[in-house]
Amino acid sequence: AWAGMVCGLWTVLDLVLRAAPGVGPFGRPGVAGPVLGALLGPALLLPGRGWRRLVPAMAIGAGCLATASRTGILAGAIGALAALALGAASTGARRRARIGLVAAATLGALAIGLSAAGWLHVPGGGTTLEVRQGLWRASSTLVSEQPLTGHGLGTFPAEILRVRDAEEAVLSSGRRPRVAHNDVLHVTTEGGVLAGVALAAWLLVALGFGVVTARRGDRRMAAPAGALLALTIASLGENVLLDPAGALVASVAVASLLTLGTRGAVTSVRLLAPLLLLLGLASLASAGVRTRDLIADHHVRAYRDQVRDGVDPVSAVELAQKELAGGALVQHPFAHQIGDEVVLLRALQIANERLAEAALVRDGHLALHQVAHHVQCLTSTLAFVLVHAVTLPRPRRGDRGRAQGRRA
Repeated sequence: AWAGMVCGLWTVLDLVLRAAPGVGPFGRPGVAGPVLGALLGPALLLPGRGWRRLVPAMAIGAGCLATASRTGILAGAIGALAALALGAASTGARRRARIGLVAAATLGALAIGLSAAGWLHVPGGGTTLEVRQGLWRASSTLVSEQPLTGHGLGTFPAEILRVRDAEEAVLSSGRRPRVAHNDVLHVTTEGGVLAGVALAAWLLVALGFGVVTARRGDRRMAAPAGALLALTIASLGENVLLDPAGALVASVAVASLLTLGTRGAVTSVRLLAPLLLLLGLASLASAGVRTRDLIADHHVRAYRDQVRDGVDPVSAVELAQKELAGGALVQHPFAHQIGDEVVLLRALQIANERLAEAALVRDGHLALHQVAHHVQCLTSTLAFVLVHAVTLPRPRRGDRGRAQGRRA
């Protein structure tokens, strides 16, 4: 919650300085809104005096509003009310939160339905919903093509173009879609139905377990349950869990729910060293793979800088042979599949692809951004492991099977 307060203030400052929807450290409003909304419930349940809860909650709430993410604001409100309904200190506060939760869910569903029907005008709301519906239709078509195995990790941006909805393409002004704006549907498209079911079960089983346990009197479950509920709702209209920030919060929430619900748990460090070693080796391996992209991007940027002011055809060919065929192409993952006769042509194609991507990144460090993203994804896994896997259940005869089932 305190980290969320810093991110919330950062997002508000971003809004003030840029006069545009704030993104803070998250990169885009579609991630910033849901993540800050998910942290609102835990902030409201912080222990201590009122100001200890009020200050972080106000900063997080203001940051969520600064993103102008309708999905994030709605999901955050429902998640916060659910956390209060399960974990507020007084019976009256829990009752009022339940009433507010029902009202927020009803009004939110009604607003979405009226906006989809065109009877309610929300600035950008109708168009945004139509774009998402077009992406969902196209994604469903991809799922029907490869339901068991999916099309492969990372293939969505390329595959979606084959079956892209024409109306969605017009509304998006031809911008290339990179995500399905639905986490389960995106995962199903790339990994198959079993992968989508596994993700849905990972969320819903932990969420249901937390709600049931909290209603039995363990109010510690309220904060992670509220956070996970907010992310689950947001993931229906955004790709929250594909981003390291959303994946990190969801991993901590799921691990906390399963760990707090395991009776007789004791902390052990027996698994800590091997797990840290394994994740460290994985990080080194991923960094080694990404090094090739860094080298290739260096050559592509060198080519871009030298042809920026214009060159004659002979110089252009020489530069392409030097920086692209001799640099970027050698480092390209598919270099072994390319014959010598098309080396230069393929190198120019790679230049077009990489330069187009680099132009979308303000600071011009696409490869470094990708490395940071990859490392942050591993951090999410590490957080889940450290919060949950190193907490081992005591071998009690009655609870042993159930505890092992929850851990699995």
